[in-house]
Amino acid sequence: MKSPQINSIKFSLVSMSVIAIFFLVGCKDSLKTTVVSGGDGDLSNPSIQPQVVFTLPSSGSTGPFKVFNPGDGVALPSFVIQFNKLMSTYSIQTGTIICSGFDKPVRIALHSQSAYPVYKMGKVAAYDDVLEFDVRDSSSNSRMYYEVGKTYSVTVNTSIEDINGNHLLQPYTFSFTPEPYFRVVTTYPANGTKDILPAYTYAYVVFNNIVSPDAASLLQLSPAVGGKWSVQGNSRYISFISTSPFNFNTTYTLIVPSTVKDQDGHALHESVASTFTTTGFRVSSTSPANGEENVTHTYLYFNFTGALDTGSVRSAFNISPYVAGTFQFYNSSQFQFLAENGFSMNTKYTITLSPSLQSASGVTLSPYSMSFTTAPFQVDYSYPSDGSTDVSLNNAINIQCNAFVDTASARSAFSISPATAGTFQLYRNSNSFSFMPINGLLPGTKYSVTISTALRTLQGDVLSSPYSFSFTTDQFRVTSSYPYNGATSVYRNSNISISCNAPLDTSTIRSAFSISPTVAGTVTYSASSHYFYFYPSVSYTANTTYTYTVSTALKSASGGALASPFSASFTTGQ
Repeated sequence: MKSPQINSIKFSLVSMSVIAIFFLVGCKDSLKTTVVSGGDGDLSNPSIQPQVVFTLPSSGSTGPFKVFNPGDGVALPSFVIQFNKLMSTYSIQTGTIICSGFDKPVRIALHSQSAYPVYKMGKVAAYDDVLEFDVRDSSSNSRMYYEVGKTYSVTVNTSIEDINGNHLLQPYTFSFTPEPYFRVVTTYPANGTKDILPAYTYAYVVFNNIVSPDAASLLQLSPAVGGKWSVQGNSRYISFISTSPFNFNTTYTLIVPSTVKDQDGHALHESVASTFTTTGFRVSSTSPANGEENVTHTYLYFNFTGALDTGSVRSAFNISPYVAGTFQFYNSSQFQFLAENGFSMNTKYTITLSPSLQSASGVTLSPYSMSFTTAPFQVDYSYPSDGSTDVSLNNAINIQCNAFVDTASARSAFSISPATAGTFQLYRNSNSFSFMPINGLLPGTKYSVTISTALRTLQGDVLSSPYSFSFTTDQFRVTSSYPYNGATSVYRNSNISISCNAPLDTSTIRSAFSISPTVAGTVTYSASSHYFYFYPSVSYTANTTYTYTVSTALKSASGGALASPFSASFTTGQ
């Protein structure tokens, strides 16, 4: 299998030679017919001996090549080898492939995207006919850049193994000169780039060798921009940091003259002139987007291609129909309009920005207009949701809408059946409200809630139709007790605690609780609590099993009886 990267590497070599064109443009089957005949099965045919059929760079060739280099080539492999067989990457050990020509010891490692896993004899192995490699420093493991003017040789030893266990019959060596001269590898912004944002513009140039210390002073930007070109230590990069924004709607030329030299004294092979164009002062994006429908949020964001004169925004801004609101400025190129009471629902709004709106540098905005349409007023969701079961008896009922709710209308619009006493939680400038039952909900009961068309937004919009949902509550039950059922060696003066899933009708606790064998004691509880305690007046008898029971006489504060009796037993210690 081949990665998309190797395909792009091959395609870029069209200009190398007629032979390279044959290998690159021809399909894989055509390439293989120069070695063996047959179909794709030949890649794993045990009777065929492995051979090298293609390398990138090719033997004896001179670059530059589309391989690993500083700048835009840092993700590429250092070299590529293609075989006529699927080769085992497990067989590639130290010394299997060597590269000479560097001034320090190096090691060869598989490039990260080179191999794909397949299964062989029940074990996971990695095989590929196209292998990509990195050249790394033996001590630091950092990748090695090819040096200017040097020739490198790569040797594949016979220890490399194909999918059938076959080896190369003899070592294979190829040599190449990847960087014949000092050159520019990358410029940023790239040549021909348009719509660069002036406020965030910077520039840099990447070379294929470390530049001389004085190289930065030779680079130019035209027209001139306040800033400085600099080289950070021993670097292949020269960067420009501006001290003032670039101009709007301006074409700049980055000039790298041929007088620039590297640290070894090589002059630049040829001068480079790269152009880029900044964008004009305009709105770059909005939220909501122009033409957006069913908008529910209460704010508008406007982003610009450069810094704003914030003092010009208010007078330039117009919204129709009119909505009272406030302006907020979070950064130099953005403002937010927050509708004080939200927007009217199911309404189309149009915003215009007049040319009186200016950039911080005094450039005026071309007349701008956008529109959006709000959604009809509706309930977005409820909690509990429609059809919910086993709902907690202490559950609050929450209603969330898609616009700010007029809290004065919430009480009259809300109804619940069976009727339940409760309180409302209402918040100013909020799209939600809650109903909290005072004594909880009845157990095992189906409730129906309706929000009528009396519910209004702060802008006076009403629901187009009532919103209804229903849910069923959990049974009233004991949720936990102590001592837990089956406990042993319980302390002889331990109290018993009972916890339920709803506030208790405290008048029913004493008659509902019993313990056997009988033990004198007191029952305590707190008003509106979910639990109660039994405190023995005398110690339990040693080594005795006690059973405590809560009968269905226990009721919740809302009037529901315990669904079934609850019992637990424990055994005391010495």
